[in-house]
Formats: sequence, structure tokens, C-alpha cells
Amino acid sequence: MYIQIIRLLSNSSDEQSHRVLASLEQFVQHHAESKFISEAHMLQANCLDRLGKPREKLAAMEKAFQTREVDTANPRMDNAAPYWSLATTAEFDAGDFPTARKYYNLLRNQYPNDQRSFPALQQLRRMDDIEAAIRGGVSTTIQNAEVKR
Repeated sequence: MYIQIIRLLSNSSDEQSHRVLASLEQFVQHHAESKFISEAHMLQANCLDRLGKPREKLAAMEKAFQTREVDTANPRMDNAAPYWSLATTAEFDAGDFPTARKYYNLLRNQYPNDQRSFPALQQLRRMDDIEAAIRGGVSTTIQNAEVKR
């Protein structure tokens, strides 16, 4: 696992990313119960990001989140940061508004006092505005653009 991290960090070529990704996929298939499975999924997400595959990156990030080790004795361990990361990746990288909404809403509902709660609400409203404009045939880019003369 650590060798894959070093390979990934030492060389950012697409060829190297493909090799590391293939190695990680084998690890995930053969060691599904490993305590490192979540880290393997995050490394896959990193490779997929480098390869320009945002939807696959999002799927790998979700698997990493679902398989991470949960320490119930740690009072500082919460899901606010992963929810934010998943939501913004879904929205901005993958263009997956339903998934972004899912994680923004989880963040707002489970952590209403978190510093990202209000920005999550803003993002939800902005996505609503974008979708309403698309359904209405109005371009938000044109609608919000300033005319400079």
C-alpha cells in the first residue's frame, strides 16, 4: 500500500496513474476486509482525479467513506468534513446534483451548527436556481452577467 502511495506521489504521469490504479483494484478485490481498504479507495479516487474521471472518483470517494474505520470513542470524529468533500466533488467535479444534494442535506441535518452548514444551504439554493433556469430556458450565466461598456 505504501509503495503505491510513493509511486503515485513521485510521478504524476497518466501511465503511472493507470498502473497504480490497477494495483489498487487488485488490492481491493483480494483484501476486501483489510483495515486499509478505505485508504485504498481514497488512493483510487486520487488516481481517477489525475486521469480526469470525476464520476469514478466520486464513486471511489463514497466507497472510502463507507468502508472507513469508525472510532466511536473519539468525540472529534464526525462526518461533516467527508459530507462536505463528497458534496462538493459531486457538484463541481462530477456534475451530479442529486448526490451533491444528498450530502449537503446530510451535513445540514446532522451538523446544523457546523461552519459548513450555511454554505451547504447556499449551495442547495444555487443548485435549485441553476436547475430552475435550465428548466425555464434561462441561462444563469447570461442572467447574472454584468454588461461592461
